[in-house]
Amino acid sequence: MTAFERNYREISQIISRQGKRKFFLQLIKGFCLTTGIFMLSGLIAALFDTFFRFDPEIRIFFVYGIILITAGFFLNFVVKPAFDFWRKTGNYSVEIIAGEIGGHINELHDDLLNAVQVYGTVQKNNEKYSLELTGHALKSVLRILKNVQLSRLYPVRAAKKAFRFLLSPVLVSVLVLGVFPAQFQKSLNHLFHPTVQFKPTPVEEIILKPGDVTKIEGDSCRITAQIIGTYNGPVVLALQQESRDVADEKQVLPGSDKVYRYTVRNLRTSLKYFIQAGKKTSAAYTIQVEKRPFAKKLKIRLDYPGYTGLPFRYLEDNIGDVTALVGTRVTLKLNSNKKLAKGNLIFGNGAKRILKISGDRVSGGFTIRHDGSYRLELTDLFGYTNLEPIRYEIKALEDQFPIVDIATPGKDVDLTEEMKLPLTIEAEDDFGFTRLRLGYRVESNMAYAGQADTTYHYIPLKFENNRETKLLVEYLWSLSGLSMMPEDLVYYFVEAWDNDAVSGPKRSISRVYTARFPSVYEIYRETAQSDDENIDKLKEVLDESKGLKEKLDEISRELLQQQKVDWLKKQDIEDIAQKQRDLQKSVDEVRQELEQMVERLEKNRMLSMETLKKFQELQNLFHEIMTPELQKALEKLQKAAEKLDQNQMKQALRQLQFSQDNLLKNLERTINLFKRLQLEQKIDQAAKMTENLARRQEMLNKELKNADKNELANLLRQQQKVEDDAKSLKDLLSNLDLSLQKEVQFNSPTMDSLLQEIKKAMGKMQQTRQNLQQGKKQQASKSGKMSEQDLRNMLQQLQQLKKEFSQKQKQEFTKEFNRASGDLLRLSQEQEKLMRQTQNMSSSSPQMGQAAESQQQQKQQLGRIADQLYQLSQKTFFVTPEIGQVLGKTMNSMQRALQQLEQRNSRAATGQQARALGGLNETIMQVQQAMQNMQGSSSAVGFEEFMKRMEQMAGKQQGINQKTLQLGMKQGQMTLQQQAAIARLAAEQEALHKSMEQLRKEFGNRSDITGRMEGITKEMEKVVKDLERKKVNPTTINRQKRILSRLLDAQRSMNKRDFSKQRESRPGKTYFVRSPKQIDEQVRKQKERFLDDLIRARKIGFNSDYLELIRNYFQALSEQTKEK
Repeated sequence: MTAFERNYREISQIISRQGKRKFFLQLIKGFCLTTGIFMLSGLIAALFDTFFRFDPEIRIFFVYGIILITAGFFLNFVVKPAFDFWRKTGNYSVEIIAGEIGGHINELHDDLLNAVQVYGTVQKNNEKYSLELTGHALKSVLRILKNVQLSRLYPVRAAKKAFRFLLSPVLVSVLVLGVFPAQFQKSLNHLFHPTVQFKPTPVEEIILKPGDVTKIEGDSCRITAQIIGTYNGPVVLALQQESRDVADEKQVLPGSDKVYRYTVRNLRTSLKYFIQAGKKTSAAYTIQVEKRPFAKKLKIRLDYPGYTGLPFRYLEDNIGDVTALVGTRVTLKLNSNKKLAKGNLIFGNGAKRILKISGDRVSGGFTIRHDGSYRLELTDLFGYTNLEPIRYEIKALEDQFPIVDIATPGKDVDLTEEMKLPLTIEAEDDFGFTRLRLGYRVESNMAYAGQADTTYHYIPLKFENNRETKLLVEYLWSLSGLSMMPEDLVYYFVEAWDNDAVSGPKRSISRVYTARFPSVYEIYRETAQSDDENIDKLKEVLDESKGLKEKLDEISRELLQQQKVDWLKKQDIEDIAQKQRDLQKSVDEVRQELEQMVERLEKNRMLSMETLKKFQELQNLFHEIMTPELQKALEKLQKAAEKLDQNQMKQALRQLQFSQDNLLKNLERTINLFKRLQLEQKIDQAAKMTENLARRQEMLNKELKNADKNELANLLRQQQKVEDDAKSLKDLLSNLDLSLQKEVQFNSPTMDSLLQEIKKAMGKMQQTRQNLQQGKKQQASKSGKMSEQDLRNMLQQLQQLKKEFSQKQKQEFTKEFNRASGDLLRLSQEQEKLMRQTQNMSSSSPQMGQAAESQQQQKQQLGRIADQLYQLSQKTFFVTPEIGQVLGKTMNSMQRALQQLEQRNSRAATGQQARALGGLNETIMQVQQAMQNMQGSSSAVGFEEFMKRMEQMAGKQQGINQKTLQLGMKQGQMTLQQQAAIARLAAEQEALHKSMEQLRKEFGNRSDITGRMEGITKEMEKVVKDLERKKVNPTTINRQKRILSRLLDAQRSMNKRDFSKQRESRPGKTYFVRSPKQIDEQVRKQKERFLDDLIRARKIGFNSDYLELIRNYFQALSEQTKEK
């Protein structure tokens, strides 16, 4: 085979392949079009038959029409193309395909067709064409064909369009079959049997909707039924629940559109349903009821913020409302009634949080930040959600601000010179604390306007456990380092932070209090005014008491004259009782004011120890004014008046009159002693003020030495203040001079010198001030030093004045004591002599009357001595109530002895005389003891070592108190750690107790110290026992507070006074009563006589107490005689 033939053969194969492709595409198109036309025409015919029910003749027409149309399409689009392809004619000839290929390829155009035609001609070669040129043309065409893609020459678009045309009637048929299945099938049956005459039926078909359907529990389902046929009567709808074997039947009537409708409401369980129309029953369908998801069990756990220390807590089952602290973690766990696909936590503000799903279990959580709400949205596997989920509330509790208060002192106070302020701080929070501190600032009285220091300073306060919700912190604040001057003011408060770790610690501030450092001049003015007012009140009480006494005497006289008690007397007695109670109230008020005044003076060290002791004794006198006996007498008189019992009223009146006499005496004594104490108080205050002025002037002089011109203005103000205070001192000294002359007739050259000295000092102060105003620093310094020296001299003169005043009083009182002692001694001897005479008398002795007369005279003499001692008691505290009591008993014994003598009973009279003798001797001893106490009353005070050790003990006790307080606030059973802590506290308290006992032994010769310390040691013993028994209660804590308070009080009371260095301690002088001269002649035989008298006293039959008193009395007389 030549190359020429091979090229043509390859070209022919390419044309053949394209012809086959063209034929197959045409064949597919023809089959699709023919089938589509057939199905479309059949569908149209079936639809017409469905609605119009044609007769056989018409159905035959439709069938033949469909066959003819289908055959035409089949011949034209299938048979004809196949015949042409087989014969290679028509559209499938080589020339037609070659031309179509050339038209598709731009490079060929007609070259392919020409090459095919030339090849046929060259075979015969009648025209004698060049074979070489023809071969070249075929080769060129073949090369182009091999390099060109011919798949797009006959695309499949036309076949696809035909296929889509075929799908249209298929889809419509499926749709119609789905909507009208029975009718459509019946119509197709009619078309397949066109010659058969079909008879109509009443119920050809029942169309029941919605068929099988799924509904949610609680929903409704609408059932509709359509009857195909002539039937239009009622139908029966059968509804059968899953759990029941028998169906419920419902008769349903057709609507105007011949459609039967019924609605099943509130579906709860799945059911089957079907329709019966005549004799025909529809297919059965199912309404599947799905339950909505819901929470069968909800469990919530609350995890509180860690700083609260609270354990986690579960809420009760199915409780979803949450009320908890901000920062609390809420964990939810719930079980659903069915498996879930998803779950969401929907908050009130629209925020959403996805829950974790595991089958029918759901878990999740959130943290409380603020108030709000939430609901649980559950979705099951079918996409159904819970219907109207419950809305739960979230209540966020804010961590409350702490509460802090300064319980002690809890008010604005004045500072003492100790510059210590005990604070009791109470703080409370819901969960605990992180910080506690004391804030303060000092406002200086000497600061210029606008230059006051407003800077606050802080002191951290320690506490042990930050989880404690209640704190009680005791802190002894020492302000000595603040360099405060008189009239300076310190503002202070306490800040507390809670332990809120979520929102941050919150701070609260207590009320701001002030502590003022008062000047001695200010204290003097206030106490002087208070003293005058109290004396005036006591005078008013005395005058009113005298009026009550007169009224009582009047009522007593009237009762003696009347036989019956009328209602008016009863009313008078009620009025007297009420007035007496009012007077008692007034006396109590004065006593309380006096206690406050003395406490203030003591804390500011404005009283000497001797004056302070006298004020304490004055306070004791107030308790003797309104005695319990007086109160009982009043009550007894009121009860007698209620009963209108005249005898009882007389007896009660006598008791009340006696008590009223004592009240008047005690009141009068209290007033007179108060006046005398005022004098000593003024001397002490004058000394204190002078010392204060001297110290301030000294400080001014030192500052003036190094001061520049800018500081002179401030020094001038201070100097002016010193000068003003010096005027107050001058007024005090002038008032003191007048009072000393008026009250005690005390005139002293020292007082005159003091008045001259203060004038001199004030003159120097004035010069200093003037020099400062003129800027003369050197002259001001010189005059300032001179005024300081004058003040120092005044301080010594005041000490001398007090010494002179004390010595004068002692001399006066010693004289009175000696006089009373001598009178008592002489009376004792006379009583002893009378007792011997009476002892040997018979009842018929003619001397019995004379003995009774002598006893009466001795009784009167004892009354005069008692009056002397009463007058002396209004001047000094050393006439004790015990002396008055013994005198009263002695007077009663003399009265009973007189009565026995009048009855001529010598033996009984002798016994009473012996008792009277013993009373006289006891009185003598007490009077002598009173003189000794008075002489030794001005002892010096200097206890630096004692004060240092007491201060250390107070600090240790404060630490023990704080630790015990923390343990005492624990609730429930103690842990092992707490038990160990309380054991350590018991050991610390016992060690402190032993130290106190040791200190007490070292100062055992000082009753004023050991008396205070004894109460402290007893309290410590009780606290140690409580701690050893691990019994910490409010009583234990209160005892510890009292111990600390007493330690601090002991420091104040026993603290070194301002003038202790200048005082001298001298032994007291003993004053002895001189006996008559005739006794002096028998000095050598006195001791033997005393012994004989003592033996005779034993023979008379005195009891042991009286014998002891007689022995002491004789011993005192013997010692007195020896010294003489």
